[in-house]
Amino acid sequence: MSCDLQPQPLFTSLPIELVGRVLCFLGPRDVVRLRLVSRLFHDITYDPVVWRSIYTAARLPRPSGPFPSQPVRFLEQTLLRSERLAEFWTTQPIQAISTTQIRLAGSPLGPPRIIGGRWLVTFESYKQIIFHDIETRTRQVVWECSGMITSWDICSIVSSEGFLVYVVFRDPGGEWRVPWKLLEFKMHEETGHLSQSLTLDIPSTYVGQSACFVGGKAPFLYIMGQHLVFDTRTKIFYQFPRFDSDLVDMSFITPLKVLLTSTYILVVSHRPLDLHNPSTLIQVFAPPADPQPGSNGACTLRLTHEGTRPNCFANLALIRNSIINPVTESTSLRFLRLISQRNCVHFSSVDFTLPKPHSSDVLPISVDVNDVFTVVGGMYDPFMFPYGYHIEASDDGHARGFCRSPAGDQSSNTPCLTKFTVDAIGDRCVAVVGQGLTPRWIHKDHPPCFSMLAFDGVFGRFCYIKNGYNWRLHGFVDATVIDIM
Repeated sequence: MSCDLQPQPLFTSLPIELVGRVLCFLGPRDVVRLRLVSRLFHDITYDPVVWRSIYTAARLPRPSGPFPSQPVRFLEQTLLRSERLAEFWTTQPIQAISTTQIRLAGSPLGPPRIIGGRWLVTFESYKQIIFHDIETRTRQVVWECSGMITSWDICSIVSSEGFLVYVVFRDPGGEWRVPWKLLEFKMHEETGHLSQSLTLDIPSTYVGQSACFVGGKAPFLYIMGQHLVFDTRTKIFYQFPRFDSDLVDMSFITPLKVLLTSTYILVVSHRPLDLHNPSTLIQVFAPPADPQPGSNGACTLRLTHEGTRPNCFANLALIRNSIINPVTESTSLRFLRLISQRNCVHFSSVDFTLPKPHSSDVLPISVDVNDVFTVVGGMYDPFMFPYGYHIEASDDGHARGFCRSPAGDQSSNTPCLTKFTVDAIGDRCVAVVGQGLTPRWIHKDHPPCFSMLAFDGVFGRFCYIKNGYNWRLHGFVDATVIDIM
């Protein structure tokens, strides 16, 4: 008796969402290797649903996502590069696998920026904003001014709208009351081309201040020179209410830092002059339900939470974004804090728990601090703005970074880097710290100082200006982009 039934592969009978969950137990590189097994696996491992599941479950530093605007190629390449970095990050010195030289015309007006792991962005000759595509080695002039720009900054975010780049600068041709502009550019995923999608005049209060952005994974941008917050979803500018609190004596209290999350804006202030009674004030703000513009065109944020701590909370970096408790509906935020103590730097985690606001009342903040790791011989480097060290973190709590430590030869200016990873998804942070090692490419051609260095910790790219002081003689400078392994 014969049977015509043929055995069917297991994966053909499973929903594609479930296949994606199964493949999440493999590393990104193993998933790519499955393409060689059969045509079935070849098709499965190119399915967008599968890669979105893998991207969501990946225990690696990575940009926000997955979003429908992110193609399979982006998700795959991002995870592959981050996984490759994870294999050696804390065990081996940084090695260059490729080097790209990009010549910049005139003065670069500050250090270059690496945006999205792909673009090297510069403001050249004080007039042109230029995006250099590191992969294709092409350049695109996205903005040109008639006058001379003296202050600018740039940041990017990944959102459901796609990959967005924001540039802020002082407009030399603007009126006295509106000397600042904000530009928005959107990247087309298929071509890598950037197109300008928005130009806004920034409500200006402090005309003479320098342009400086604080951005990142949150939907908010903070324009430091104007002390304004910009919501990239609603395109609304917000100002802070009058700086005041009933919790502490406001004498000599100085706003120290603005921290952006996906849900709230935090302002950390402290009393630096009172050594006997140090105090830190943490205030939390959110956009109001019905924003109304003021006389300068900006709406006012609403104070939702505040609290105090007896010690200073400087140098905070977000390592786990807003986690909502499904029962209490409270929001949990986790930051990494650096404290410099004599010949070492100490890292600790700082957890803020914010109850859900139910009215206009200002609610208290719960703060929990735990030690994570210490780098003996490490140092706070003010050139590594804004934290004193470099760090890349995903929204769900996977971080990779490095801090500076002295070279073995104390007479040498060659920098050593102590690399670390932090797993912040659990109740307590777990860190792996490597030895202080000098990157091998620095031995041959090290940058003059870290203030001219940019780093992308997901894609593994360094960039620095090689001859930053020679542009007056030659009319150009060289930017060196190094892919590491």
